[in-house]
Amino acid sequence: MAITNGYATAAELKTRLDIDDTSSDTVIENVIEATSRAIDALCMRRFYAATETRYFQSTDASQLWVPDLLSVTTLKTDNDADRTYEYTWTTDDYDLLPANAALDGWPYNEIAVTPDGDYSFPTNHNAKSVEIAGSWGFASTTPDAVNEACLIAAAQIFMRKDAPFGVSGGSGFVQKIKQVLRSDPHVWALLSQYQRYL
Repeated sequence: MAITNGYATAAELKTRLDIDDTSSDTVIENVIEATSRAIDALCMRRFYAATETRYFQSTDASQLWVPDLLSVTTLKTDNDADRTYEYTWTTDDYDLLPANAALDGWPYNEIAVTPDGDYSFPTNHNAKSVEIAGSWGFASTTPDAVNEACLIAAAQIFMRKDAPFGVSGGSGFVQKIKQVLRSDPHVWALLSQYQRYL
C-alpha cells in the first residue's frame, strides 16, 4: 500500500522508530495515513493541495469567504440561479485575501471584488451562485510542525501494537488517533496554531 496525502513518509517514521527492515511497512503506511486524516479532522483543514471545482453561496456582493484556497483557475458566477455560469471573471475582477497569505505560508480565505472590476457576487440566495475551480488546501507541501506532529503521534500509535490490548483498525481508528493527538501536549502545541474554527 502506498501512503496517500500523508504528512510523513514511511522512511521518516522508520528512522524515528529505529526500524531497518521491511516487515512492518504495511502497518507503518496505514498508521501514517490514518494519523494524517486524523490531523485533518482535528484541525478541520487538510495540509495538501487538491485541484477541485467548488460551489458557494454569496451573501455579500463585494466579498466571498472560502475555505483554504491556494490558487484560482477559473471563477464564474450565476446571476439568475439557472446553474449556468454566464460570467467568467478575470484576475482584474477579484483579489485573493489576505494579500500576503502566500508569502506567509498560509492559504487565502477571502475573495474580494476589485474597485474597477466588471462583476460583483450575486446575492440571489442561490446555493451554488459561485463556481471556483482551483487548488484547495492549506499548502502544497506539509508544514514542518504538521510533519513533526504526525511523526510523534504515528510513533505512539505504532507502538501500541505491543500494548496488552493492541490497536485495531476499522471505522473508529481515526477517532482513536484524534484522542491521541488531543491528549499529547507536544502534538497539540504543534497543531493548535492550524486549527480552524467554523
